[in-house]
Amino acid sequence: MSAARLAESDARTLYLQTPTTPAYTVSVVVLEPSPGIDHAVLRGIVAVGLPRLPRFRGRLVDKPLGIGLPVWADIEGYDAHAHVHSASVPAPGGQRELAELVGRLAAAAQHESKSLWQAWTIDGLAEGRWAVAVMTSPALGTAPVTDLLLSAEPHPAGHPTVGAGFGPAPSVGGLVADAVTEMVQGQMAGARILLGGVSQAWRAARQLGYGPTESATDTTAVASMRGPVPATVFGAPLSARRSMRLASVRLDDVEAVSDAFGCNTATVVLTALTLSLRAWLGRHDTVPAHPLLFEVPVSSPSGDPADGRNASAIGQIRSPVQLDDPVQILTNLHTATERLNIANHFDPEIGAPAGDLDSLMMLLPPWAMRWAMALGAEVGQAAWHTPTGHCSVSFVSAPHGYCGAARVAASYTSAPLAHSRGLSLTVTTGTDIMDVCVTACPDNVAAIGEISEGIVDAVGVLTAAAMRSPRGEGRSVVTEMNSYSRRRL
Repeated sequence: MSAARLAESDARTLYLQTPTTPAYTVSVVVLEPSPGIDHAVLRGIVAVGLPRLPRFRGRLVDKPLGIGLPVWADIEGYDAHAHVHSASVPAPGGQRELAELVGRLAAAAQHESKSLWQAWTIDGLAEGRWAVAVMTSPALGTAPVTDLLLSAEPHPAGHPTVGAGFGPAPSVGGLVADAVTEMVQGQMAGARILLGGVSQAWRAARQLGYGPTESATDTTAVASMRGPVPATVFGAPLSARRSMRLASVRLDDVEAVSDAFGCNTATVVLTALTLSLRAWLGRHDTVPAHPLLFEVPVSSPSGDPADGRNASAIGQIRSPVQLDDPVQILTNLHTATERLNIANHFDPEIGAPAGDLDSLMMLLPPWAMRWAMALGAEVGQAAWHTPTGHCSVSFVSAPHGYCGAARVAASYTSAPLAHSRGLSLTVTTGTDIMDVCVTACPDNVAAIGEISEGIVDAVGVLTAAAMRSPRGEGRSVVTEMNSYSRRRL
């Protein structure tokens, strides 16, 4: 049986992380009080649930000289319970205290442990609630870990499916043979790039995250959605410190705005984020004259990335923080996301991963990739006033179910930051709630809680505007913007 290699996309993220851009993800599930829940019970749920995937009970084995992708192997005598710890939230046990505790635990684990994942069962939350937090390495992929811990009903019948293991680590000869095979595959990838032409190679290179998928000065966009990318603290050089804040908004409110203005719920969230950042910049920095740059999921033209299932790629759009009209902001973002989705539909390579280029890069030893990344970071710190982005936005679908006997009250994900993108927003869409997690570097972004709270306030502003719209008549945001502007006169 051939060795199971680490996925190219996961390897790229793993190798290109630096001391100031750690790439771990933190997932937090908040549970309603239940008589059958305590630290021991939750620890057992985590220790049984996560290792159902072989990667959670495996380790990575490097090839000789570090050439090529590492391969997976089972950990002999593996004990998942050693990865699960307990902690308590200080009073009063609200969202802020939970976020601060999880942030401290994840930062400490990153420096103290070399394992690919760590978890904590947490008590002390307000109203007798509990929480489970899981920190995962990028080597474990991007699939939500909550899928392994939650069920639609309390105490589901039957035994969960456990994936087959990787087996023991290959011999040195086996590793060398796999490295040779990988080099041949890399040469084939290089041939495909050459046959495809220089333009396609350049397009693939842009997918590595060092530039926007479309021109930041797109002359076909309205004036408020183009222009130079402004310098803000969101693009400043990062330190190793991270801060996260949590919030929740009613899904009914977001859907009411979506129905009134004819856009999807993801656009409503992007509008709320833009309004929140405008207010934050006005208090702590300077509101720029040109729009910010967001990294966002791309879906089909009729899809909604907020569903967490329709995103097919990653693209970039402008965020018009310089505008003060919420409906005009919504209009511009709706138009921009629709254009991006349609462009990706007819030309999927716009947001597609650079598969062949990834294959070539994976032939470099990890130290060479890290050296190149460190050099790029130094250049970026010397000229960070020309950023390639400000914020990354992602959506996860996790209908609230049960963790053991306890009903899930909320679910949050803290996504990693990247060079020149010092802010991230992850929205988890549940049955009736959208749970919001904002992550930033506190050395650059002060009072991060104002951003998460501002998103909640902005949804309220948009909901009020929706109440003045003839809901249910299918009007587009463009028509509504015109009527809204006339009403303001």
